[in-house]
Amino acid sequence: MEAARYKNRTYAKIPFGDYTIFLVTPKMSVSVQGAYIIELIIAITLLVFLICYGLVQRIFRPIKSIEEGATRIGQGELEYRINVKQKDELGSLAQKINQAASNTQETLEKIEAMGLAVSHELRSPLTRPDWKWSCWKILKLKKIY
Repeated sequence: MEAARYKNRTYAKIPFGDYTIFLVTPKMSVSVQGAYIIELIIAITLLVFLICYGLVQRIFRPIKSIEEGATRIGQGELEYRINVKQKDELGSLAQKINQAASNTQETLEKIEAMGLAVSHELRSPLTRPDWKWSCWKILKLKKIY
């Protein structure tokens, strides 16, 4: 058997007894293979795009959750907590934001309790003169009055 390529065609000469068989591949089959290669490249590109999209979504989902939690806490919902699932830097950040919200909530509760105690003391007739005297001494020391 002899074979050769010429102008994108394959020619083969096969001796078969008293006969000789010539095989020629048509040009069309070569272009069909090219079309399959293009389809394969498109399919691989699409697959890579879908994998990248999934990875980006997996990365940005916790960031969006932290952003939403920080916004809600910043707007005054101090009892809101960010759901922490990760054990990486983003999980640590979410825990720190939750801890800051807890500390702020505790501080506000202490300030409110102190405000109630001061309010009670100011309303008491026994402590009113003493309170006024303390305020006057502070103002005098700062040379405001």
